Amino acid sequence: MAQVQQEQVWIADRNFCTAGFLSTIVRQSAFFVIRQHGGLGYKPLCELHPVGLCKKGTVFEQIVEIVHQGQAFGCRRIVVKLTRPTRDQEWEIAIFTNLPATDADGVLVAELVSWAVECRNFIPNCDPKLSWRD
Repeated sequence: MAQVQQEQVWIADRNFCTAGFLSTIVRQSAFFVIRQHGGLGYKPLCELHPVGLCKKGTVFEQIVEIVHQGQAFGCRRIVVKLTRPTRDQEWEIAIFTNLPATDADGVLVAELVSWAVECRNFIPNCDPKLSWRD
């Protein structure tokens, strides 16, 4: 995918959460913050552990491995246990990211997704597929 450039950060909703897309971003030395799609398989490399609070709820994190065409790559899985359910009555939101934890801890990643949803209401042409409440 020629659009992915080195050092870019791609923030997207779960419709873009495919092993192929995430693998492309990794291969281009770029970064992703993408809500988890239920169909994407991953292997947990550790248990979820609490990392703090964000305005939507309690944030947990774990390291996972994703495989695409025989090539494995690691990333973090951030889970926000919500204080209020989504409109679909979900009580958790999960996010995959390969941003280094030293640059963006789990709480900041959760806030990035929340901010992206909120900015959509104010910035024209912001990706309409990104929604915290989907």
